[in-house]
Amino acid sequence: MLEVRGGIMKILLLAAVVLLAASTAVQAKAKLPQVMLGDWCVDRETGKEYWRTRRDHCEQRSLTVRRQSYISQPDSECKSRKLEQKDTSIFRISASCVSIDLDKNDQFTSTTWNEVIELEFSNDQLRLRQISKPYNVKRKKIQ
Repeated sequence: MLEVRGGIMKILLLAAVVLLAASTAVQAKAKLPQVMLGDWCVDRETGKEYWRTRRDHCEQRSLTVRRQSYISQPDSECKSRKLEQKDTSIFRISASCVSIDLDKNDQFTSTTWNEVIELEFSNDQLRLRQISKPYNVKRKKIQ
């Protein structure tokens, strides 16, 4: 009886290891599709939908999406910490962000924060949804 239990425990442990390895492999494979990458111009009406064009033709702020980061105007860059595929066209990104600003005293200030967004591609448009408000916000004067 003890040998049977030990054998079952070994099988269960082996199955758990296989499932953990498989789930880690699936998460590691998540990557933004080529169609989402590149420069996007913001829709003036919604402020959340983007359409594809050359960046220098945007009337409003734009968005550049790369495999491991995204850049939005004005001068903010976010690096992906975690990428989850929610659906065939929806990706959730947890990111660490930084921007450099000039304050009212002409001093440069660095602002860092974390955020979670979703990108969805549909009908030749990219939709950005803010899932979390910026958190862990830190400001620092640059000397």
